[in-house]
Amino acid sequence: RVASQEISTADEGDGGQVVVIGR
Repeated sequence: RVASQEISTADEGDGGQVVVIGR
C-alpha cells in the first residue's frame, strides 16, 4: 500500500511537496 502525503514547507509557502511513504 502506498500512502502519499502533501507537506507544505515554509520555504515553499503556499506550495507543498509530495512525499510517498511505503512501497
